[in-house]
Amino acid sequence: MSAFIITLVFFICDAVAHLYIQKYHKADGVEGRGGAVTKVLLMPSLYMSLHLAGLAFGRTLANEELVLLVAIFYTLGDMLLIFRQSFCFYLGVVSFMVGHCIYIAYFAHFGFSWLALIVGLAVFGALYFIYCRKIISMGHKLTAGFLVYGLMILIFATGMAGVFSTEHILSSATALIGVVLFGWSDSRIAYNMAGVARTSDFLVMLSYILANVFLALAVFSINV
Repeated sequence: MSAFIITLVFFICDAVAHLYIQKYHKADGVEGRGGAVTKVLLMPSLYMSLHLAGLAFGRTLANEELVLLVAIFYTLGDMLLIFRQSFCFYLGVVSFMVGHCIYIAYFAHFGFSWLALIVGLAVFGALYFIYCRKIISMGHKLTAGFLVYGLMILIFATGMAGVFSTEHILSSATALIGVVLFGWSDSRIAYNMAGVARTSDFLVMLSYILANVFLALAVFSINV
């Protein structure tokens, strides 16, 4: 239990420190060494907390190797997106998408519904259409990349809707909240880069952190 508490406190402190840097010490879009370090530590500390929570409460997480892979690919994505080069952006997007697909595979072990998949595709597809119109209207040099970026989020959201389990409603609903927050955060990144809108980096990172917290809670609760 003590290891879980220590790791959880570390994650909370790291998240607060990163958000503080985003709010008050980010100059010209560059977060500096402190921001980079705290960002890279977010996912390892969160998912280590999830692992230790399972041990502390006597609940070994099912298919935990998949959760470990999510943590690895999300961390790699965070590292790549620190750099502002287009090549690193694309690699970061791919890394996150791999993590998203692993999450879908994880929750698919607990249930799948064609009806939920169709509803999810309709709802999230409509949002993706709006996103595409905004991105295309800007004519940015990375337009194609932004569209693929959004498509990956659409796949993630639709896939997670499809694995909604009526036997694990709390966990499934929590996971969908995480997915929606993830989509909002990622769409703001694309909008900011394309010049469509300007959302503060603080809000982008806050929604990203909360998205992962909700997804981690979904994993924990589905194993309880």
